[in-house]
Amino acid sequence: LNLPMQMLFLAIQSARPPLLEKAELVDLYIPEGSEKKNASFRFTYRDLAKTVSFEEVEEQHRLLMESVTQTIAT
Repeated sequence: LNLPMQMLFLAIQSARPPLLEKAELVDLYIPEGSEKKNASFRFTYRDLAKTVSFEEVEEQHRLLMESVTQTIAT
């Protein structure tokens, strides 16, 4: 997919789970002579009221990725 980063961030924002504090682009690599992009993101999950379990974060991240994937595939 040749997708503008802004569209990807909008898809993340629209599917944002309750524990997602922020999503950051940490690296963008575009190989020379290619139109493809490789992007690395950092997702920060937090609940100010309690400690969040690994399983809670994994489930919310899985749902976020499914939603983003569906959004950008259409």
